[in-house]
Amino acid sequence: MASKPAQQERIPVGRVAELLGAGWVGCAHVGPGDDGTLTGPGGEVLDVAFGGGLHTTSWVSLRKRTRGGRAYSLKDLRLRSAEEAAQKIASDYPVIAECHRADVARTEKYLRPASKFAAEVAGFLGEGWSGAGVDNENHNEFYPLCVLTCGDMRISWVWKTKQWVWGEYPKWERPKEWQISGNYAAKTWGNSLQNNPQINVGSGRPAKQVANEIQRRLLPGYTVALQQAQARDAEHAEAVTRVNEIAERVQAALGYTDRVTPLSPSGAREFVEVRVSLPGASACGEVGCRPEEGGSVSLNLRHIPLNVAVRMLEILREGVTHLEADTDA
Repeated sequence: MASKPAQQERIPVGRVAELLGAGWVGCAHVGPGDDGTLTGPGGEVLDVAFGGGLHTTSWVSLRKRTRGGRAYSLKDLRLRSAEEAAQKIASDYPVIAECHRADVARTEKYLRPASKFAAEVAGFLGEGWSGAGVDNENHNEFYPLCVLTCGDMRISWVWKTKQWVWGEYPKWERPKEWQISGNYAAKTWGNSLQNNPQINVGSGRPAKQVANEIQRRLLPGYTVALQQAQARDAEHAEAVTRVNEIAERVQAALGYTDRVTPLSPSGAREFVEVRVSLPGASACGEVGCRPEEGGSVSLNLRHIPLNVAVRMLEILREGVTHLEADTDA
């Protein structure tokens, strides 16, 4: 029976950079995922994942800052060594450099004016405000063109009238109107603004007029919506704290230590389930911990011996009766 070929180690990114020569820098990632990045002499950033075995493949992709133009991406490469990887990248470097130069040119032509305009608007809005154009390869008609920030406030705008030239980055002077909206960088996943405040402003207006429109028409409603969202975040954080405290008490009663991972305020959950599994006993089930005032749990227990279940119910009846009596008093 034929033996399987020995699996070769993965190609080290640093070694590929050394073989490519002066100006190249390799950075390996820590942990699972892509192998790392290669930065070229012209500032080109290549995301790379090098396979090393006979049955693995590699890919190389140029990281872009803007959408449009030519991309450089190679997949399913059969690279057996660092020498092969370096040779392939070196032979394709003229194409890589050309794509990178085109990307930089688009940034200079379209995003830099956007950043300049956003900074001017932020200056007219007053102290604490900053503005920038969006520099992101995922730019599309739904992605913000400019962003203004001040504390938790985040105002973005996109084109209301979307006019496109296929394959080109949208031009700054192209739209007739901007759609300007207030957003919230929520601390809780899923806690967005209710009825996102937004206005439409003519794109030909100077920065001072745009700032005045934002102050007059957007900020009043946006401030109220933002405060409501922040209040929801604060309530959620309190609920998460209560749930974690309840779960700790339940675990302590069962003799557990760190059986359940505490909830994070950045998540949307406000419920923890502690599984019941006692050594040497058939009893099992779940205890659900909820954040109601004073704390409450839901019990779902199975295979409880009758005498234990009767005692539990007696304790439950006594406790509820005393609690109701204290409440009425």
